Amino acid sequence: MDPSLLLDTARPASLEKPTVSPMRQFICLLFVTFTYFMVLFGTFPITIQVLIDVVCDEIGDDDCESADVASRVSTINMYVTIATYVPAICMAGVYASVADHFGRKITILIPIIGLIIYIACYTIVSIYHPTFYFYLILLGAVCLGASGSFGTFIMAFFSSVSDFVAVSDRRL
Repeated sequence: MDPSLLLDTARPASLEKPTVSPMRQFICLLFVTFTYFMVLFGTFPITIQVLIDVVCDEIGDDDCESADVASRVSTINMYVTIATYVPAICMAGVYASVADHFGRKITILIPIIGLIIYIACYTIVSIYHPTFYFYLILLGAVCLGASGSFGTFIMAFFSSVSDFVAVSDRRL
């Protein structure tokens, strides 16, 4: 008796992976992208206000609009910006090869996770006002930068869109 007859290699239709139209995938991707950038750019003014509040409490100054508070907040913000964008620039090429090897979805998720950690650090600082707030904020910034920040997200978005569109439909 032939052994291939004993093994049923055909998969039942109920176990096959359902296909999703490219337009539906594109709309879902646009929703995720819009949400990511609204949250990312919406956090900028909020993080400055958190820094002003924490620095004002640290100094013990009643006037939170003083030059001393503004100077310290801008210095901290400079360190946060450097801690975010230097790793992000370095990681962009790494995540491009990760996207080629593991797929586009993982390179969309990594910046989202970095943003969640960044927001969580600022939330902890905002609620509890810890004495080590500077290091916690830097930790969040480094996590956002190590995740590639919005540069990696944009790269993954454009790569995913190019996967959805057939080669014959692409035009300049």
